[in-house]
Amino acid sequence: MELADRDPYTAVQGSLHVMSGYLYQAADLLDPKRARIMDIRSGAGRAASVGLLTPEHEKVVNRLRDAALSAKDWDEQVSRRQAREFVLLVARLVSAVQERLHMLFETRQPPE
Repeated sequence: MELADRDPYTAVQGSLHVMSGYLYQAADLLDPKRARIMDIRSGAGRAASVGLLTPEHEKVVNRLRDAALSAKDWDEQVSRRQAREFVLLVARLVSAVQERLHMLFETRQPPE
């Protein structure tokens, strides 16, 4: 949030990068074999391939990615308020995915 006040654009891009990295690593934790077989480079794609993201999560990820990409256009300026809201949305999404990851770990059958 502090970065959102100082450099809104960097806060948005950094949040998107952190979210993608988390999704990538969480997918590897949940199902490393499938994650490697799928060989998907994006964190969201990898998390979706192992069933970590719900359809609602995928929609939010796509909207966040689109918003961050539109901020790359020279015409688009990111305000401090927009950056703070973006960072909060990313944090809420990561928290929801963390809860789902824990739930999937708890209900997963041990390998035979």
